[in-house]
Amino acid sequence: MVRLGYSARDITEVSDRLVNAVVAHGNPADIGVKVREHLVAGADHVALLLPVGGDFATGVDQLEQVALAYPV
Repeated sequence: MVRLGYSARDITEVSDRLVNAVVAHGNPADIGVKVREHLVAGADHVALLLPVGGDFATGVDQLEQVALAYPV
C-alpha cells in the first residue's frame, strides 16, 4: 500500500482515505462505479461479498442490483 501512496499511518489506522479507495460501499450504482474503477486500474478480479449477518436471499438480491447498476 505504501507503493500506492498510502502512508504508514493510513495503513496502521486504516484511514478513511484507504478504505474509500479499496472498499466499494454505498448504493448499487456507487458500488458499480468503484468496481469499474478497480478494473480500469488493472484489477483482473474484484470480489463482491454479501453483507455480514444478513439474510442470504436479501444479499443475493443486493448483488443483483449491483450487477444491474454496473456501468458498462
